[in-house]
Amino acid sequence: MFLAVNPYIVLHSGQFLVDFSYEQRHMAGGHLGLDTAESTPAFYLLHALPFGLGWPMIVAAVAAIAIGTARRDRRIVVSALFPVAFLLVIGTWEMRAERYLLPVVPFLTVLGGAAASCAIEALGRRPGTPAWLPRFSV
Repeated sequence: MFLAVNPYIVLHSGQFLVDFSYEQRHMAGGHLGLDTAESTPAFYLLHALPFGLGWPMIVAAVAAIAIGTARRDRRIVVSALFPVAFLLVIGTWEMRAERYLLPVVPFLTVLGGAAASCAIEALGRRPGTPAWLPRFSV
């Protein structure tokens, strides 16, 4: 499918390799104006993600990953594979921008929602749950 919509990668493979090599060097070397005192992982984890999602969603997504891994829930583990791998890869680049996190946002939002759902279910099972909170059957 990828080659079907990008046929020039094959048809003009020499030029593609030249252009792709340039982009690799650019990502490895960084961009003018970046704060080199801060590491790339710190930039994403302490600034870009909290600004884009907020701390509550990040905590919920991390909790979902931890709980899903502990329970060996395949749905959670599979949903967490892409964002974790993606963050590991872009964490190695010197070039950084908030927009690089856009592919990860939907996954982290779904994981945060899964954590919220688990928390509501756990509250629904407890005796003395407030009347406004619906009771869930498990």
